[in-house]
Amino acid sequence: MAGDEDRIQRALNQAKREELRQKYGAEFRSGSRAIPPEVESHWLHEIEEFERRFDQAPQVSVRRFVGDPPVRLLGDIRPDDLPDETNRLLEILRCNNIEICFGRDLSDGEMYRFITEEIFVQTIADLRIDGLTLTFLYEEFHPDPAREASWAAEDFLRAIFERNDSVLFALLVGGAPPEASPLSGNGTHLPSLLGNIAAFLEWRADVITSTVDGGNACVRADVSWSGLDASSLHTVSASGDAVLHLRLQGGLWVVTAAELPGLPGPR
Repeated sequence: MAGDEDRIQRALNQAKREELRQKYGAEFRSGSRAIPPEVESHWLHEIEEFERRFDQAPQVSVRRFVGDPPVRLLGDIRPDDLPDETNRLLEILRCNNIEICFGRDLSDGEMYRFITEEIFVQTIADLRIDGLTLTFLYEEFHPDPAREASWAAEDFLRAIFERNDSVLFALLVGGAPPEASPLSGNGTHLPSLLGNIAAFLEWRADVITSTVDGGNACVRADVSWSGLDASSLHTVSASGDAVLHLRLQGGLWVVTAAELPGLPGPR
């Protein structure tokens, strides 16, 4: 009987997930551990209640949401006072469960301008829920192509040394499978490197430069690694500059070619 009840509850949960997808655009991803159907049912109803409240909440500006604090014109603030004025506004936002993430170093003036001229005019739901924080990313308003290309290059190098095929697949131009994708300009393919190394023991990759020319980018990184040779199991290592060429594809940077220190020639 318990098995029948579980199957019925799972079917009801599936119907509820589909209802939430169609009604609110909710997305669900499968996890590695199965959730008991009763727990999942409670969780889905909490999501539905949140979505209902969010959908019905009135919309207000961020500035009004945080109490309409006094804002001075940027040109009227002495440079020495800018750090305090910026921190004052950031603290007001934090007290109202709003965070701003600055992914790069910015001047106090630019942070203050961003808060007062761009964030404060954003429209959000006038809804407060304990434990819920609204986060704004500076990069979503002001993308930095060179920085984004360097992030993609770092992810690509990490995927190689951690042997993460799914990430490599996503970061290669055209989404080509690793075995069909050239790793370097001399025609070497990924298995030429990965197949000759039984395991990577240590690795490091630090981006040195990232330059962008339209929809193309070149990222140079200082790379070092050590590993076990697949045939002898002796320790092998290499270090030097890695050069990755990337292309903007569908709004994302993907790798078109890469040269790594210690890369073996084609076999």
